[in-house]
Amino acid sequence: MHILFVEKHYPLLDGSHGGGAGTYVRIVAQELTKQGHKVSVITGFETYFEDGFFKDQDIDVYTQNINSKVLWYISKIPLINSLIFRSAEYLIKGYKKFCLIRRVNKKFKIDIIEYSSNGDFWQSIFKSIPYVVHFHGSKYTIDRFLKREITFGDRLMNYFSGYFYKNASFIISPSQWMLTEVEKENNFQYQNKLVIKYPTSYFNSEILKNKINKKVRFFMAARDDAAKGWNQIIASINNLSEYHLKKSEFIFFGLNKITELTKKTNIKIHKFSKRSVVIEELKKSNVALVPSWVDNSPNTVYEAMTFSKAVIASNRSGIPELVMNNKTGILVDPMNVAELTKAIEFMIDNPMKVIEFGKEGYSFIRKKSEIKENVQKRLRIWEDNISFSNQV
Repeated sequence: MHILFVEKHYPLLDGSHGGGAGTYVRIVAQELTKQGHKVSVITGFETYFEDGFFKDQDIDVYTQNINSKVLWYISKIPLINSLIFRSAEYLIKGYKKFCLIRRVNKKFKIDIIEYSSNGDFWQSIFKSIPYVVHFHGSKYTIDRFLKREITFGDRLMNYFSGYFYKNASFIISPSQWMLTEVEKENNFQYQNKLVIKYPTSYFNSEILKNKINKKVRFFMAARDDAAKGWNQIIASINNLSEYHLKKSEFIFFGLNKITELTKKTNIKIHKFSKRSVVIEELKKSNVALVPSWVDNSPNTVYEAMTFSKAVIASNRSGIPELVMNNKTGILVDPMNVAELTKAIEFMIDNPMKVIEFGKEGYSFIRKKSEIKENVQKRLRIWEDNISFSNQV
C-alpha cells in the first residue's frame, strides 16, 4: 500500500520544524515502512521552504514552497485582506498541494491520503484519490474555544474546510473532545469516525526505573504562547517557598521571556532545540507540566507517560482524556495559579507519589498507544476505505 501524509510540520532531517502532528506522522510512517508499505509525505507550504525532496530513512518527503503574487496583492488591501485572505490562501495553497499530489501519484500510485486538519478543498471536489482526515486541531477550533474574535474571513475559511471534512472517507481524532468540537462548529455529525490515541514507540521496561534524586525535576516544552500557560507557571514558581525551591528544579524549552526566573539557580531556560535533546531532558525529569488553556491530545503527555513521568496538566479540552486525576498525575484549572502552585508543591512533598503516578501513566499509555497495535487500527481503516472507493 502507498500512503501519502499531508502535514505542514513534518520534522526535517536536522530535527527542526517538527510539531506534535508532524511527530505523529513520522512515528506512524516509520512503522509502516518497517511493515513493507510505501510512505510519502508532503510538507512545508511556506515561503521559506524550497521545492525539494529528501529521504527520511525509507520515507519519501516532498517539501513545497507556496509563494503567490495573488496573495501578496490581497494582503496589501486592508478590507479585502480581512475578509478573504485566509480562505484565498487556503484555496490557492490547496490547489498547489493538489497539483503536487497528482505528480506524486503519477510517479507512484497513491492508495490513500491522510490529511491533517483543514486539508485540501480541491481533493474533495475532484475526489481522485480516497482520503481520510486526522483532526490535530485547527486555528478556528482553538480560537472558538478560547472565545477569541472570529472574523468573516475565519468563518469563510471554516466553510471550505468543513466541506472537505464532510467528503472525507473517514475521520480520525486522538480525542473525543476535538471530534465533538468540530462537529459542533460545522453542524454536522460524521458517520465514519473513530477516536484513536497517538502512537508512541519508546516503550522499554528500563524506563520504569524512574528515580528521584535530591530534587524533584519538572519539565515543560511548549512554544512561547500565553495559551500554553507560561504566565501561570511563572507565577506559580514565584509563589513557591524557599524550602520548595531548594527541593525542586525546572527545565523549560521554548520560553523566550527574560524574567526574574532567569536569576533562580534551579531554573534552566532553553530555546527550542532538536527533538532528541528535548527528549533526553524529559527522560531525566520526574514531572511534566502541561498547563495549556486548550489542547487536543498533547504529544508531551504521551512522551511523559512513555518515560514513566508524572504529569501536572490542564483540566480542559482533550487533556482529561489522557491524564487521570490523582492516578497518573494531577489535573488543575490552568488559569488558577494557586491550584497550580499547590500541585507543584504536592509533587515536591510526595516523591513516592510522583513515582507511583509515573508507573500508572506508563501502564495506561502502553495499552492505548503501543505502536504496532495502534498502526494496525489505522491500516484497517485505510484498507476498508480503499476497498469501498474501488467498489464505487
